[in-house]
Amino acid sequence: MARTKAFDEQEVLNKAMALFWQKGFHATSIQDLVDHLGINRASMYDTFGGKEQLFMQALQLYLSQFSTDVGKLREVLRGKSVRKFLREYALSDLEKKEVLDQNGCFATNATAELSKENKQVCSVLSDNMERNIKFFEVVIRLGQERREIDRNKDPYVMARHLFVFFNGLKVISKLKPKESLCSVVDAQLDFLFEH
Repeated sequence: MARTKAFDEQEVLNKAMALFWQKGFHATSIQDLVDHLGINRASMYDTFGGKEQLFMQALQLYLSQFSTDVGKLREVLRGKSVRKFLREYALSDLEKKEVLDQNGCFATNATAELSKENKQVCSVLSDNMERNIKFFEVVIRLGQERREIDRNKDPYVMARHLFVFFNGLKVISKLKPKESLCSVVDAQLDFLFEH
């Protein structure tokens, strides 16, 4: 008869995500994980695999929580300008940073730490980047339909530009308070929305 687990896998995975998010992959030891997760090594390995497999599951969990629903954009943008939506999107992301004790974006952190050395991490993060660029591209096309954004501007190029800008903002937000970055967001949007 198989033994039932004495812990909630989802809860443990959330704890692992929080620890990797705070410390990064390399700075998190197996002992750190055992202590933080409250399970023994054998249970960790049996349930999640090794440290690398657990990290991948934690990263996937993070990305699933912050995924963007392109299908609902028209509904979300009803009665709201694209510029206002993007400004709120950027600033709400900065507010999340304050709540998370300046840990930054887990995906951005993983990109900086592991993308050159781990092909699986690189692949997952590349897929996430393309999803985010597609999200921004749809937002920009909606702005062009409404004549808020110059129709001569390439939506894909602008979407990539926004992706790079927002990720840079996530890194800088670890150093600067949100209030000092509002003017940077506004200046960036002025550049994107100028006709």
